[in-house]
Amino acid sequence: VSERVSSLKNAIAQKNGSLSHLNQVINVSCALLSQKDHQQPVSCVITARWNRLLLQDSLLVSCVLENRTEYSLEQGWTLCVRVSNSACPYSADSGASVAAYSFPVVNLLPKDKMEVSLPLTHERSARLVLPVTVSCTLFYSLKEVLGKDAACPCSADCQGSRSSLLDKEGICLPLNESDLDALHCLRLRSDRGLRVPVPSAHSRPFPPDPVEVFLQALLAPYEEAAASHEKGATYLPPLVASVRVSTELLERGLQELCAGSNLCSAVLQWLLADNTEMDSIKAQNRCEVQGTDPDGKDIHLRVSEVSVDDVYPAGPVPAVEIQIRSPSLAGISSTHQAVIRRLQKLVSPISCPPDLRLKHLQQLITDHEMLLKEVQSLRDNACLRKESDSEKLLRLYEQLRNPGLLIL
Repeated sequence: VSERVSSLKNAIAQKNGSLSHLNQVINVSCALLSQKDHQQPVSCVITARWNRLLLQDSLLVSCVLENRTEYSLEQGWTLCVRVSNSACPYSADSGASVAAYSFPVVNLLPKDKMEVSLPLTHERSARLVLPVTVSCTLFYSLKEVLGKDAACPCSADCQGSRSSLLDKEGICLPLNESDLDALHCLRLRSDRGLRVPVPSAHSRPFPPDPVEVFLQALLAPYEEAAASHEKGATYLPPLVASVRVSTELLERGLQELCAGSNLCSAVLQWLLADNTEMDSIKAQNRCEVQGTDPDGKDIHLRVSEVSVDDVYPAGPVPAVEIQIRSPSLAGISSTHQAVIRRLQKLVSPISCPPDLRLKHLQQLITDHEMLLKEVQSLRDNACLRKESDSEKLLRLYEQLRNPGLLIL
């Protein structure tokens, strides 16, 4: 009888513990789902940062989980991170990829933080395609309450999506979703403009293999000849893309940043506000920066004040030009896209001024429609393409990236 009473007491104590733990889980869930202000009781901040480990530079995603509730996140909670990007339209070796990661939360006390880092690149893709969407979800497996073994919620087959997490018999609470673009991942250079040397696979602290040295000596003349031939055939000056925005619009949208500082410097700080390396140069009030993208290509970002004619009959309009310069087509495309995304969030729909010169705008649109038709003609005749057509396509692309339009 005593053994039966003891087993019943243990079963009752276990059920009471499970119910108490489930009560905390429900309280945390209700606090997240019934939030009324912008401050989440459980938040997750997503940033991209560069890290140097084992003499190599790598781009990481940092997710900081903060518990602002009065309850502890005990065993059973899991932070699920999903990283996804789309296929690159101009590269055959990169496709859409999805990677899912899970990090168990072990007794995260109130007002405590938990930081996890993961690589931004994916083993299935040879090139990092930006922007990258990073989604963070807090998952609790109900199997923990029942005392069963809970499987990893973010397995390779489910890819960590919300619908797949719901099939795992648990509570799924979305925390944050962020798009990391080229401006987030831009690695800024120092004031001297010197690039941090990245040791290659051949720079080793010990003497190289004599066989490898012999083979490299044999292949060196052929590699130099091929490189010089390729450089002479495809070398082009850096590509340039620009966006012009009226000064009045930027001053109205960036009132806090423009107070007490130069407008061009304020615009540059606004563009790179989410870049973790911007803090080192924020106090310098710079109007241009140089850096490298995740592929190691140079990116030059410059903000300057200009005057745009042929917009109003009264005269030129003061504006700000955001210029992007890079020798890489992929680099300038992703950076230009990132700048446009930020301007779209800043600009609100406004009515067209009555004294705007619409004929000039119609002529610009007509000219660019002709450029698009020329690009389409060259792409349709790809099988008959000459060496000069590649240079012509790049020049057409550069003209399309500099439309001469003004954002009012």
